[in-house]
Amino acid sequence: MSQAVAWRNRLISFRTLAFIILGLGVVRLVVAFLMPQEPSVMAPDEGTYAALAGVVGSGGDWAAWSSGWGAGLYPDSRALVGPAALLTYLGLPDLTAVRVTSVLYALGAQLFLLSIARLARRRLAPDGPAGLPLVSWPTLGIAVFVLMPSNVLWSNLGLREAACAFWILAAVTCAGYLFTTRDWRWKALCGVGIAASIAMTFQSRAYLAAALVIALAFGVMWFGRERPRFSVTLALGIVAGTILGVTLSLPATPGTTTPSVDGTASAGPGFLGSLQQGAAQAPTAINPDTYLERGSYQREVSAQYANSAIATDSCAGVPNPQSLRWCEIARIPGAAFAVMFRPLWPLDVPAEWSTMAVMASIENIAWLALVAITTWVLVTRRFTFMRLLTVSLTYGALVIAGMAALEGNFGTAFRHKSSTLWVFSVVLILANASRRSKAPKLDPR
Repeated sequence: MSQAVAWRNRLISFRTLAFIILGLGVVRLVVAFLMPQEPSVMAPDEGTYAALAGVVGSGGDWAAWSSGWGAGLYPDSRALVGPAALLTYLGLPDLTAVRVTSVLYALGAQLFLLSIARLARRRLAPDGPAGLPLVSWPTLGIAVFVLMPSNVLWSNLGLREAACAFWILAAVTCAGYLFTTRDWRWKALCGVGIAASIAMTFQSRAYLAAALVIALAFGVMWFGRERPRFSVTLALGIVAGTILGVTLSLPATPGTTTPSVDGTASAGPGFLGSLQQGAAQAPTAINPDTYLERGSYQREVSAQYANSAIATDSCAGVPNPQSLRWCEIARIPGAAFAVMFRPLWPLDVPAEWSTMAVMASIENIAWLALVAITTWVLVTRRFTFMRLLTVSLTYGALVIAGMAALEGNFGTAFRHKSSTLWVFSVVLILANASRRSKAPKLDPR
């Protein structure tokens, strides 16, 4: 019995965990370089991002690329395509460039998550050893994020998933340090980091950025009176990041300044004019009604020509905005289950599945178990960092609701839900070893 307890209490240092993450990252980089120069059948979109990165890296007219499609695609994927374009400019093949960029983003996201675990450990045991128990909820949370098969797969391909996770976790990590630091210089640095991370998230995937902004703003409202200086810094970072992010993610127009890797640029309204456009469109970008109104159309487009269309009731043709809201809200529970856990046997018929669908179904069992475990932990355990937990859970709830409103087929939903994986990991990381204490019974005397 004592040996079992000793094994359970054995610590693994944060330095060791960092070396493990870096070692796995090196292996994944080698794989990225060795992969064939053809888009993966599991995610052909990486070929599109690679081609666009090649155009940007060579100084081409990305706004006119693919019959003008680049005008909207590049600003919406600049976080991935921009660094990849620099790598193509330095000589890497297009596909290798986007894959290497994705792996580096994934590596950075894992290190940010490790930083959150280290920060939580310091709050729990300020004078304790710098490590985690080998058998503990935080260690499981890190392992889930680093080793979940789909998360590894998507971040080894030239897709936006790893970039999204990196910048969102960068903002959450900065918020965590902002919650705890007393040094005004660190507060200012964290505020700048939050603004930059929000801006880059808008250039990764807009609805994730909107969820991040609302979650952080909820943190301001929830804890504003308790920590007014922290709230001002966070609020300024949110506003600056939102305006800058919306501005940079606006589709290019003939009058927009469009700098490229080689330094050339077309004439445009200038930075102040672009900021005015961004400030005007920022409220629309973070308004939930914006996504509800386009939900039915987006689902219909995603389901077209897809063998894995999500068969959920549509809200197309609802006569007025109020009825549309109620229709979309009513379908969220069933649609949320579909985007998070399907395809899943026995709800879906194995004979109709592709190989990828079979793999997804197997992993979805793990997702069900993960959600069940985190829910149980939320109900039964104490937490060391309620501010960060509140922000993370708010973000997760908004993203799952957004996916329920927008996703039209199981294939893209299975890939996009990786943007919520870090939330479940953070719940486990912030969980305390002690259980919640029951309410004391009243003394009848």
